[in-house]
Amino acid sequence: MTPPNTFTGAALDRAGERRSDDGWVAAQRADPAARAVVAGREGVHVTGGEAPRLALVPLAEAGDGEPLLLGVGDGGPIFAAEGDASRLSLLGLREAAGALPQAESGLAAYAAALLNWHGATASARTAARRRRSGRRGTCAAARAAPPSTTRARIPW
Repeated sequence: MTPPNTFTGAALDRAGERRSDDGWVAAQRADPAARAVVAGREGVHVTGGEAPRLALVPLAEAGDGEPLLLGVGDGGPIFAAEGDASRLSLLGLREAAGALPQAESGLAAYAAALLNWHGATASARTAARRRRSGRRGTCAAARAAPPSTTRARIPW
């Protein structure tokens, strides 16, 4: 028998038919039951201990960045929020996969993927705007370089 994929199992209603409704999404953000999976480059926020669990923090405490709607769970709306390892306990995604229950691993992977995609597409949009405007970089050396040696920095 094939073992289950560790990163599947997030049981959320992703609210595909409602997520384009700005008013509905704003109401989900304002819901006192709203929680966030906090993730960053270093991993996902977990509670400490020998048996770590995925930390679902109140949305108001999730950070300054714009939270991204993951979906609606049994306890209310769940968002992904960018986190910082300097102030949070982050566990690498691969380590989390082995340590967390399958449903939490799936939710952690979904949050990390959405945040990475959101950041990558924002970087790509910025690079495209720079190309259209004739800017080839942000430092003097990059602006002085011939176009053939300048590359957009896309983090994937």
